[in-house]
Amino acid sequence: MKRAVDNMQRALGTLWVLLLMPLLFCAQENLWMRPAIDQQAWQHDLQVLDRFIREHHGGIFRYCSPSQLDFLYASLHDTEQDTLTMREVFLRVSNYIDALRDGHTYAMPPEEISDRLLASERFFPLTLEVNDFEACIAENFSDIQSLSTGKRIVQINGLPIRRILLELRPYLTADGFSSSGKWGVLQGQFWWYFGLHFGFAESYTVSIEDESEVSEYHLPAVRMDDFFNKQQELYRSSMRSAEPVQHQVIGSSGILQVSTFGEKPLRYFRRTFRRALRSFRKEDVAQLIIDIRGNGGGREGVENLLLNCFTHNLEDKYREVTIRRPKAVSYEHIQHPRYNQLKDALYRAVEFRTDKQGKWQRKNRFRRTFRKPRYVFDKPVYVLIDREVFSGASEFAALASDYGQSCTLVGEETCGGYSGHTSGYYYTLVLPESQIRVKVPRIWFGLNVRDTYNGGVLPDWRLSWFGKDGGYSEINDLIELQARWRQEEVLKGSSTESQQRSYP
Repeated sequence: MKRAVDNMQRALGTLWVLLLMPLLFCAQENLWMRPAIDQQAWQHDLQVLDRFIREHHGGIFRYCSPSQLDFLYASLHDTEQDTLTMREVFLRVSNYIDALRDGHTYAMPPEEISDRLLASERFFPLTLEVNDFEACIAENFSDIQSLSTGKRIVQINGLPIRRILLELRPYLTADGFSSSGKWGVLQGQFWWYFGLHFGFAESYTVSIEDESEVSEYHLPAVRMDDFFNKQQELYRSSMRSAEPVQHQVIGSSGILQVSTFGEKPLRYFRRTFRRALRSFRKEDVAQLIIDIRGNGGGREGVENLLLNCFTHNLEDKYREVTIRRPKAVSYEHIQHPRYNQLKDALYRAVEFRTDKQGKWQRKNRFRRTFRKPRYVFDKPVYVLIDREVFSGASEFAALASDYGQSCTLVGEETCGGYSGHTSGYYYTLVLPESQIRVKVPRIWFGLNVRDTYNGGVLPDWRLSWFGKDGGYSEINDLIELQARWRQEEVLKGSSTESQQRSYP
């Protein structure tokens, strides 16, 4: 009898938990949308953010002037609202960061709220391909199979797609004035930023245009677990494997795919790059196609190993590598303060020194990655880039085109900066009132490139492709067409010099 009573009590306890869980989840979303902090608390957060960015951000005034930041600070500081929701605070912080135009600087919701939203909410089930404020389906995580890649999205929940994209732009970060780079960031994270800004829902009404006809679909939202499970299925069926570096020969071209500069130690990349060069030398390929599409960077030094496969001299790779302040004034609002304090001490002692102008310049590093392999590739090289290329990968693309052996860039403008980027190591600032987190990069890497364009790396050939083999057949066809065109120009007695791309 006692065991039966105990079982009944446990069952009733479980029932109460199940009944209360939806209320708890609802409370988390309400916490994001309901009034959270008052005007005075917001002004305190903004003051902490502004002072911290000005003191520690490595590239703060690369793309905006002090007067522009002053004007933005004044406009954000004065508000007529007595209280602000967490969503409104997050948008204001994102607007401040957006003015910096730095892809490595970004805001995140408070950790506790972010974790609970990811665990409890459902999300928009499509990823988007965005071009010039128009959006098409990139991946479909819903059960409606007729929504295939490439179909144009007109509205979501009655809101025009152009308005949605305009309102989400401040949350997205890219280096400089690269417009396509922001859309590359949005492609994989639309489900998150759409929910944060417009609210999470159990289902979404989407208007899709197909062959000039607009149809309306009601799409159930997906949980994070389902989202990632389906994403893993798509990844397993894609061409790219788990290995960061792959090589093959298609036609007369050697193909070197490098999906990331991270995840593996430097010795892995040195070994695999040299193995690929030996293979291409043995096959006597006519040209090399390096595919870094989707490469968001990674470990510093990998770009040197790849550049050294060609006739590049890396001694003058950087114009400058500087840090604004080699230690924090106060570690009060930084995550992991003792760890960052130790790291700062090591950087002051080992990495940086003051020059005659009082700037903290980094000493030469990664000189081992400057060493040439036994064989270098001295035939034509084509580098495939897109809007997801970032950080060290965009650094490689800029230098491959402008520094030493000139390579032909094919694809789209990158998200990462052409003239350099701010990264290295980071402070994570936690705003004292709202607990919103901000990633602040510390080191400016200024590249020794020929122009001062304030955007991403621009391609020589603008091209988007959807070939089954990754577009390599199309690239091979273009290379052959260009070779025939050059041969005809020689026969006509015209100049055979290819026209360099021009930066605005």
